[in-house]
Amino acid sequence: FTEILDLIWTLSQFEEYSEQWNLGRQLLFEDFPFWNSTSIDLENFPIQLKALRSLLSYSESEILLNSLNFEFFSTFF
Repeated sequence: FTEILDLIWTLSQFEEYSEQWNLGRQLLFEDFPFWNSTSIDLENFPIQLKALRSLLSYSESEILLNSLNFEFFSTFF
């Protein structure tokens, strides 16, 4: 449960509908969904947290990532 709160808190640090916010939502709900029709999948949490925290650090540096760069970056996790 703590991992879910950490993901939500990290995503909430982005300005709503910003590029980083949209990429974070894509990560959580499309690329590495953390639930299926019957249960929550905890296997993807480490990947999601690392990627969201990296997005946050890029956001603070005012470096915008596009989807192609994000896909390349996420392959390292």
